[in-house]
Amino acid sequence: MRRRTRRGSLHTNINITPLVDVMLVLLIVFMICAPMMRSGVDVSLPKTRSQSLKTPPNNVTISMNKKGAVFLDDIELTEKMLAHKLKILHKKNSSLNCLVCADASLNYQRILSLLTLINSTGIQSVSLVSENKR
Repeated sequence: MRRRTRRGSLHTNINITPLVDVMLVLLIVFMICAPMMRSGVDVSLPKTRSQSLKTPPNNVTISMNKKGAVFLDDIELTEKMLAHKLKILHKKNSSLNCLVCADASLNYQRILSLLTLINSTGIQSVSLVSENKR
């Protein structure tokens, strides 16, 4: 906004209030939306009292939800497709580590068949993920 003073020189003011208002609204929107944008498969992990281990550097996450659907890094696959993808990943990186996130309500046989499938691809390092009891 420009105003002329009595002497004829220009006097400029910048009103930053609308800018601050917009920035605060955007901040609130992102604060509300950020937890909802969480990626991953909805899995209720079993609870244990074990200590946390260091996560190995070369990881691939395999999840199984309560319906028994299998996911490779958030992508749903059939067991045959999963075995094929794991063989390809293992050929590219022989020190590949699998993190298995299985729903606590699944029966033992279903999880064991998944572990057998992973083992058949040649991957030697498999870790089962759980939550700590509090």
